[in-house]
Amino acid sequence: MHSFLSRECHPFTPSNLAHDLVVRTPLIYNSNRQYKIIKGDTTLNAMDRQLKRIAEVFEKEEPPEVNERTLNIYLKHLRKNIEHPCMLTGSEDFEWEEFYVIGPGSKKEHKQLRKTHASYLDTFELIDFVLDPYDDGGIHAEVKRLSDQKIFILPLDYLKVRPRKSKNFGPIDNYGVWFVNFR
Repeated sequence: MHSFLSRECHPFTPSNLAHDLVVRTPLIYNSNRQYKIIKGDTTLNAMDRQLKRIAEVFEKEEPPEVNERTLNIYLKHLRKNIEHPCMLTGSEDFEWEEFYVIGPGSKKEHKQLRKTHASYLDTFELIDFVLDPYDDGGIHAEVKRLSDQKIFILPLDYLKVRPRKSKNFGPIDNYGVWFVNFR
C-alpha cells in the first residue's frame, strides 16, 4: 500500500481541475496509473519552483515587476550564467508568421519570406544580449542563423534553448516566464 493512500484524495476529473489548479495541489498517481490530487499538500509545484528561481535572481521572496532596473539585473544574470555556444529556436511562431502559420497565407510564400526574415523554425546561435533596442521594454538576443549566417536581433521571450537539457535552458525559459507575466 502506498503512503499517499492514507491522505485525503479525490480522483482527477475535468470538473475538479479548475479548483485544484487554483489551490496548486500536485498531481500524483498510484500503481494503477490513476491520477489523484492530494488535498492540503504543501509541496511546491513546478510553477512555484520556477517563480522561486526567478525571485532568487533578484534576491527577493517573489519575482519583481519588469522595469528598467530589474531588466538590467536579469541581463547581468544572463551574461554571467549563459554558456557559449548557446543554440536557440523559436518558442512559437514570430508575429510576422502568424498570417502564414495560423492564417490564410500560403506555405510557399512563407517559405520564400523565411529567406530574408527570421523564423521560429530556424536554429540560431546566440551572439549577445541587447537591452531594449526597440524601446519595447525587454531583453533581446543578437543571433546568427545557422543556415545562412544572417544576423538578427529577436525578442528573447520568443526564443527557447535547444537542446532542452542544456544548462542554458533554465535562465532563458525563466526570463520568458518572468517577462510575460510580470510586466
